[in-house]
Amino acid sequence: MADKEKKGFFGNLADQMKDAIDQSRERAEAEAEAKPAAAPGNVIGQIRERLNDLHEKQEEAASSSVSGAIDAIKQAQEAREKADAQTAATSNALAEAVRKAQETAKAEEAAKAEAAKAEAAKAEEAAKAEAAANAEQRYTVQGGDTLGKISGRFYGDPAQWRRIYEANKAIIGNNPDVISVGQEFVIPDASTPLPAQRTYTVRSGDTMRAIAQRFYGDEMQWKRIYQANRDRIPNPDVIHVGQEFIIPE
Repeated sequence: MADKEKKGFFGNLADQMKDAIDQSRERAEAEAEAKPAAAPGNVIGQIRERLNDLHEKQEEAASSSVSGAIDAIKQAQEAREKADAQTAATSNALAEAVRKAQETAKAEEAAKAEAAKAEAAKAEEAAKAEAAANAEQRYTVQGGDTLGKISGRFYGDPAQWRRIYEANKAIIGNNPDVISVGQEFVIPDASTPLPAQRTYTVRSGDTMRAIAQRFYGDEMQWKRIYQANRDRIPNPDVIHVGQEFIIPE
């Protein structure tokens, strides 16, 4: 279609639409003029109704807004309380875990200390036993031996025979003068203290037999006293007032 024809077509169409609109407006104006005028009272009533409706709607909107705000505040408060409770529970759980860990650590340290103490005591006992075993000597009785001779051999002093006797009393028996070839004696260390012993000071008229009778109820036990005091009694038939003798048990 030529440009001129297109312009004529759209121009006519626009004119037609304009005419239709004008006609519609004119009919509406005519209908409005034909209707009786509304009474003033009715108009005021309608205005009031509209105002009431508007007021109610505003109140409903305000009430809804306030209710929504209160609900939001409650929800926020509940969420905060829940968070606080969770925080407190977490804090309590952490504190309890720390306490248990501390108690466990203390118990482990105490157990380790106790174990170390027991181990140290065990090691000390083993060391003592080893030292005693190393320090302990043994001797087998030979022909012609006496406790005095054995004491002189190991201690350089025959008077220390009681140390050997006390250590081997279960083997020797009650008479230290009687030992047998082949018996094996423990030779204690020279630092081993001697057991407590009884002593007696010789009085006028005493004899070895009389002293034995006094302590053992048997005068024939005088040799026990003599054996215990050979370093002080060169001759058992000659003793002197004031001498102090050991009285074996």
